[in-house]
Amino acid sequence: DVEAPPKSRSISDGGSIDFSEDRSRRLCFYLKLRKNWIPDAPLRLSTNCGPVTHTNRHDELEYDADVAAISGQPTEPMVILDLFLVKFLKFMLMTAAMVLLSHGLVKTHWLEWEKDPKHTIANLILYDGNLVVMDMFVFFCVARLYREQGVDTLAFFIPALFGTVYPSFANVLDFMKHSVSLYEIHCDWPWKLWVFVMCIIPLAIIIVYAHIQYSIRKRILLQKLVELGLAILVGIVPYASNPNFHLHHWYFGWLLGMLCNLNVWWSRSTMAFLWGFYANGIAVWGRDPILTCAVAFYRSTDQECPFMDSYQPGQEDQQVTDDDGSGYKEMEQPDWWTCTGYIP
Repeated sequence: DVEAPPKSRSISDGGSIDFSEDRSRRLCFYLKLRKNWIPDAPLRLSTNCGPVTHTNRHDELEYDADVAAISGQPTEPMVILDLFLVKFLKFMLMTAAMVLLSHGLVKTHWLEWEKDPKHTIANLILYDGNLVVMDMFVFFCVARLYREQGVDTLAFFIPALFGTVYPSFANVLDFMKHSVSLYEIHCDWPWKLWVFVMCIIPLAIIIVYAHIQYSIRKRILLQKLVELGLAILVGIVPYASNPNFHLHHWYFGWLLGMLCNLNVWWSRSTMAFLWGFYANGIAVWGRDPILTCAVAFYRSTDQECPFMDSYQPGQEDQQVTDDDGSGYKEMEQPDWWTCTGYIP
């Protein structure tokens, strides 16, 4: 006869605690956080059973070859959307839901959150819809979301939801109602905002340090440094010296979020939180250009829009010259050093 293994004794009996049940609960909770709401699988069309998404572990549909041969149907179903597009569409739908949620919250009168009263979802789609889709595609590719589990999980949605709501909630505090530009930082930031930034810096250092350590262990540090360098070279350097440069929080969340692309929970959570920043920015204020009025002035004068006639020099402005030969008076530039000029 085989003896049954002895039962774990309680602490009062001088024994140890059996944590197996507790571990099972934690594992179950973790799996629920990581479970996709929509399967990560190609969308296929079978002539026998209609659209299907169920796949086996090789991401290939199990197919009854005998039935297919008898019916004369092809042995492989037709692919409607491959796995890349399925994940990208889920990412787009998740972003759209976050934008609608954030826009709806700031439009709620009883919350009294700061917003652009003229901004609407219709204007966002009409004037910036193509740019928003390109933002999502670049973020999706650089963040390697096509290689990772789809974003339709609680593990991604919860920090993204927090990032979507936090910027508007924080603006309830008067000292938070400021932007990030040289003009604002030098001329308008109150001391309370400086204290807040000093408190956030240690958390940012911890996150950066964790990314560096993980990259060293996985031997991908050089790759991540190249990504960071390219992001700065393309996303910051061409604009930073312009006096109109305004680091909108949609741009901040987009640029930094896609660099937090390590396949570990705290990096993905940071990515999701920053993507929520992006969604909040375009939902509440619109996808405003980072060079603000300079972009509007350039496009209006380049297209010779009739409402810009007031910027054409008259008799009293003969001494005014335009270095670029556009035929318009130069726009007054903000000066962060002397705190003069207009900044939106």
